[in-house]
Amino acid sequence: MERSLDRSTLLKAAQRGTFGIAARKSGDTWLIDDKSVQFAVWLESRRRNIPPPTIKGELPEPPAWINTDAGRHAWKVNLAWHVNAAGTTEQDVSYRNVLLREADMLYNR
Repeated sequence: MERSLDRSTLLKAAQRGTFGIAARKSGDTWLIDDKSVQFAVWLESRRRNIPPPTIKGELPEPPAWINTDAGRHAWKVNLAWHVNAAGTTEQDVSYRNVLLREADMLYNR
């Protein structure tokens, strides 16, 4: 017995990037390759009502100069902030302070 999926479920999954390269946007329309492995895995997990597998990557611990809760939080959740912080050197003290202030403004409201 085949169950159908509503369009909003497919749209949300495509927008989240669940299908990887199997879904692409053309104008206002999402095109989904229903023969792709990513779509097949997602569809099967929906049929069995289990969440699809999630790949989790481990982040390294933040450097010692990131000494605030907001900074540690930004290190974990904000990729752009993480990349900027990881690219600093010992000579970039003022830039590190800017990054910490930015994290404070973003996450300590």
